[in-house]
Order: sequence, then structure tokens, then C-alpha cells
Amino acid sequence: IAFGSGSSSVNSLGLRKIKKIVEIAKKRNARVKIVGHASSRTKDMAILEHKLVNFRISDQRAQSVARVFMQNKFPSERLITEAVSDAKPLFQENMPAGTTANQRTEIFLIY
Repeated sequence: IAFGSGSSSVNSLGLRKIKKIVEIAKKRNARVKIVGHASSRTKDMAILEHKLVNFRISDQRAQSVARVFMQNKFPSERLITEAVSDAKPLFQENMPAGTTANQRTEIFLIY
């Protein structure tokens, strides 16, 4: 699920994707792991502030996706959230597309 810079709000496309995943997870009686990520856009900040800001936004992204699961009647005891800050980028961030791709959550079904 992609997010805008500094945002943890799930957009309408994200909502549609999550609803489809919820149905699959319910049918398979799966547990769901939601991992929040951040870009390294804040690297110009002091290192401690950078780490805190990115950890916080990655956690907020994971939590907002988990809330959508629960709003769609998915059991909270089958949800796991994790925040990894900017530690696991998918793309280099020398272009805006790379930065955008790293501002995401990943959803894993465990069954």
C-alpha cells in the first residue's frame, strides 16, 4: 500500500486493495503481518531525529492499515504490525519515483 510523503492515510486505491486482502485472509483463516516503511527523505535532519521521524511514520502506516483490517471485521488477534523505518528500501531514492515506492506498507498472509 503506497502513501504520500509524511502521510499515514490510506487512500481509496489502498482501501480497495486491503478489502480484497481481508477477504482472502478470512477465507484462509490466515494471520496477517503488516510492515510499515519510510523513505530516507529526512536524512538531512540530525541522525536521531531522522531515525525517530522515520520510525514513527512507518509505525503509523502499519497501524492505519491494521485499522482498515479491523474495520472490515478482521480479528485483531490475527494481526501483527511492524515498523522498519527506512531500513529496507526497495529502490534507490535519487529520483522521486524511488522515494515514493519506499513510502509503503507490505502485507503478508501467514497460513
